[in-house]
Amino acid sequence: MQSGFFIITLGVELFILVGYLFYLVFRKYADKDDKEMMLQWMIRLIGALTAGLIVSVALVATRMPALDLLLSVILLALDLMALTVLFLDKGKIAREGLIVEEA
Repeated sequence: MQSGFFIITLGVELFILVGYLFYLVFRKYADKDDKEMMLQWMIRLIGALTAGLIVSVALVATRMPALDLLLSVILLALDLMALTVLFLDKGKIAREGLIVEEA
């Protein structure tokens, strides 16, 4: 009866995965001038979705079955690791842009 919460978690996770896909597309094909700003907005969007997912899982954690809660926490941990990688990648792109402009 309470398994609907995990389905909602998977639905939000699908939106986050689409955000990662757009990040990869923008990273590869965006113009050099617009790339940094577009990636920054994508990271903000993915971060907002991830934060909303963390809050929603925390609010319904007591109502979720143990297995669903465990899977949700694992997905959240993977999302946080992927978001950290995006922040590091954005910093790398920003440093590369500064090095190219100085040369």
